[in-house]
Formats: sequence, C-alpha cells, structure tokens
Amino acid sequence: AARIGRRGGDCLAEVADELERYQLGKVVVRDERLKSLEVTGVFDLRDTKALLRTISGTLNIHITRLPLLTIIG
Repeated sequence: AARIGRRGGDCLAEVADELERYQLGKVVVRDERLKSLEVTGVFDLRDTKALLRTISGTLNIHITRLPLLTIIG
C-alpha cells in the first residue's frame, strides 16, 4: 500500500500526478476548482481503479476512464 496525503493531505492534482506512475496513460483533473481539493488516505496503488472509485464516491466527482486517459471532474 502507498500513502497519499502523507503531509496532512495532498491536493487532487498531486494525486493525479502520482496515479500516472501506477497506470498506463494520462490522468487529468479537468476542473481547475477540483485541483486543490485535499485527499488523504492509504490506498493500494496496485489497484488504481479502487482509488478512483473512492475519490469519485467520497468527493462526489465524476471520473471518465478511456484507453490511456482518465479524466477527473
């Protein structure tokens, strides 16, 4: 498991950047207002789909997954 938010919370833009290291393709936060939202938790980055489901459900954000592209917001 990898920890996200280890400094008291990472912003969603930082989480998206970190996700790109663990899955194929680009991760984009489309809405500028969402980029600064704080995300804190411990997630298994081998299961990026579960992390994205958690973000979507907890923060009530729509996530679109396409081949080689994940759009948040």
